[in-house]
Amino acid sequence: MPLTIEEQLKREILDQYRSVRAFTQVIGLPYSTVDNIFKRGINGTAVITVARVFRALGLDMDSIGRSTLRRQGEPSGPPAVLTEEEQHLEQLADNYRVMNEEGRETLLRLSEDMVAGGRYRRPKERIAFYAVARSKDAAGKAVEGRRFNPHKVEGIEGEDF
Repeated sequence: MPLTIEEQLKREILDQYRSVRAFTQVIGLPYSTVDNIFKRGINGTAVITVARVFRALGLDMDSIGRSTLRRQGEPSGPPAVLTEEEQHLEQLADNYRVMNEEGRETLLRLSEDMVAGGRYRRPKERIAFYAVARSKDAAGKAVEGRRFNPHKVEGIEGEDF
């Protein structure tokens, strides 16, 4: 099981200063303040305090979000190479985040319609849709349930719909 940020931080303090008390004396923070980071978690600590601790240890604040502490200026690893599909998904997610509620609902509705229609499905995932003909018989009673082939219907000419 990987170490928590708090455990990594404590290990870094002990590696550099031999004790938490010695570290707090050097940076001028109360021992209880730093000890609370380990007890309550880094998220319950004031940002300015966390920044002071990280700066004293030479750690990069951005590494908190990556769950692995690293030194300032240390590369975070190879840059992630996204596939074209992943780039599109990120772009959609970014667009969705900046939309108001009406825009979000419209985007979801449009994407559902596009998938349901079949035209924009991947070839393996395409499904055939057939409309049900509805009309009235001589007595005015609704007649339903007749299926038709869209390839044979005038005006559709076999197109996906």
